[in-house]
Amino acid sequence: MSLETLSSKVFFTYWYRQKKVQSVVRAKALEDNLSSGRKIFRLLLFLNEINELNEIIKNKKMKLLLKYMKVFSSFCSFNYYLFDNIVWLAQLGIFNKFIISNFKWKKLKDIFSLWKTMVEVLISIYVVRLKKRKE
Repeated sequence: MSLETLSSKVFFTYWYRQKKVQSVVRAKALEDNLSSGRKIFRLLLFLNEINELNEIIKNKKMKLLLKYMKVFSSFCSFNYYLFDNIVWLAQLGIFNKFIISNFKWKKLKDIFSLWKTMVEVLISIYVVRLKKRKE
C-alpha cells in the first residue's frame, strides 16, 4: 500500500469520525433543547394538584378510604412535580443539587413518583372491587 493511499484512508477515517461526532453533538443539543421545552410546559403543573386536592376534599359521595388514597396520590403528584422543577433548576445551576449532604433532589422526585404509582394501583384495585360488589 502506498503512503498516499494510506494517508488518504487515515484522512477519510479522521474526517468521517469528526463528522459523526459533530452530528452526535448536534443531536444531543437538540435533545437538550426539546427536554427544556417540555420542562417549561410542566413548570407550574404542580399547582394543578392543589385544585385536584380541593375537588377530592369537596366530594361528599366518595368513600372515605378512597378519598384518603386519592388525597395521598395528589400529595405525591404535587411533590413529584415540585421536585421535578427543582431538579431542572438545579441542572440549570439555579439551585444546589444537594439538600442535606449527599441526598439529591432527584431521589426525592423519584420516591414521590414511585409512591404515586403504587397508590394509583391500589386505587384502581379498590375501585374495581367496589364496582364488583355493586353488581
